Amino acid sequence: MMLTLRRCRAAIVSLPLALVALLLDAPRAVAIDLEPVMLQYQAVPGTTGFFHAPSITVSGLNNSRKVVTWGGWPGNPFSHNGIFIWENGVLTDLLRNDDVQNAPGIGQPVVQTQPGFLDHNGNVAAPASFGVDQDDVNYIGPNRAGLAFINRVGGADAPGNTDPWEPFVSVKGNNNGQMVFYGRVGNNDLGLWRGTNSANLVRLVQEDVTLIPNTAFVVEDASFETPCITSTGVALFDVGYGPSGDEEAVLVGTSDANLQVVARTNYLDVPGLPAGTKFTGVQKEAINNAGHIVMGGDWGAFGNSGLFTTARGLLEPVVLSNITNVPGVPGEKFDWLLSSVTISGNDDIFFTGESDVSATDGVYKWSNGVLSALATEGQAAPGANSTFKFFNGVHTNAAGDMMFVAELADENVGLWYVAAGTTTLVRQLITGMNVDVLGDGTDIRPIAELSMPGTFGGPQGGGQLRFNDHGDFIVELAFEAGVNTRPLEGIYISSVIPEPTTLALASLAAVACIASRRR
Repeated sequence: MMLTLRRCRAAIVSLPLALVALLLDAPRAVAIDLEPVMLQYQAVPGTTGFFHAPSITVSGLNNSRKVVTWGGWPGNPFSHNGIFIWENGVLTDLLRNDDVQNAPGIGQPVVQTQPGFLDHNGNVAAPASFGVDQDDVNYIGPNRAGLAFINRVGGADAPGNTDPWEPFVSVKGNNNGQMVFYGRVGNNDLGLWRGTNSANLVRLVQEDVTLIPNTAFVVEDASFETPCITSTGVALFDVGYGPSGDEEAVLVGTSDANLQVVARTNYLDVPGLPAGTKFTGVQKEAINNAGHIVMGGDWGAFGNSGLFTTARGLLEPVVLSNITNVPGVPGEKFDWLLSSVTISGNDDIFFTGESDVSATDGVYKWSNGVLSALATEGQAAPGANSTFKFFNGVHTNAAGDMMFVAELADENVGLWYVAAGTTTLVRQLITGMNVDVLGDGTDIRPIAELSMPGTFGGPQGGGQLRFNDHGDFIVELAFEAGVNTRPLEGIYISSVIPEPTTLALASLAAVACIASRRR
């Protein structure tokens, strides 16, 4: 049956973009809106420059279909870059480093920008640097006129310190206008702070200062992976501690005065294993607005690992390598847990993993203690003349809908969408499907590449979202050179809109080569 597509007007190109595809295997019509947000060779707002690939990337998508991007363009004597906002088909600049814009509230030129973080209220956490020394500065706000200063190198003293911020302050998340960021203070100690403005910053952790709860140890290393933050300001992060800094802990809390230990090495027993089996490694994965987390842990010999959650209260196992049976792969245990672990707003956990005997890859879901397979290697890929081979880029939203990227046995790559409460897979787009790139019928090409990396921290953990609660998603597409045309890259926003029937799943598959897809 035919995949129906609605044309969308876009201010950044002269005509709406249309995608033509035929889905003979789909049980119901599915409408897809596909609209360009930022294109290679497109004019940079407020300048005479043109965006240059590969320096265009997505920074976030929220429930209002607002998109934040980051892009670069050639300049003299150095390349320019900036943070941009797309709303209702219009792309505008937030911060640029082209020697024209001064850093708000500072009066010195912006010399560098970094990708920002967008929340569902429309606030953008915008990291930048300014002046001849390229000192770091953080802002937050819905647009350039509304940017509020958070902190800057050489500015006011860091909370809990009598020293100003030193070089290196880096935004790591934003949720409900609450920014979480790393900063250096004092004797080059790294710390983690949160806040909505410069007057209410709260310290979460600081090296050589913060105590691990119920111990005499201070944090020795706060530079672990990207932290998470919920809409109520609860942060989830990893630290190193101990005499040599080689012990690890996962901590959660709203300040360093009320931290709680989720897990730490050589102390807590591993849930689901015999008493006395201790964690040898722990790492946070994601958190939702209820404060429920999913984390990873290792124990014993190399290769023993698992996922654990507090979704039902106490920390319990989701999956344990060499112990948990693999759904859909009879007689085999999980051997290796791969990437893209996430938790939805309704406590469903999604992850990728591999079995121990046949090394079969799969995408799996844990819901209220029940583990199920959504897709496994060797399974026929719906809508494609091939089978699944490898999985990457798992996404979920607050409602529990999810998306995943899969490489197929024929080396195509697809993107599938699964509605909450279902395991049905139906594909929509596939390698070789033609896109009317500019919407005027003069440049029709097949998709050559697609990128949709997973979101750190989950859909409610303050990361750079690519899939919102309404089923809208954001992807980066690339097209090979056509007749009398250059290769082209672009960022596109799309919606999946199933007909109002009992059909619970609409799939998306746009297809490409993903740099990280190979093992």
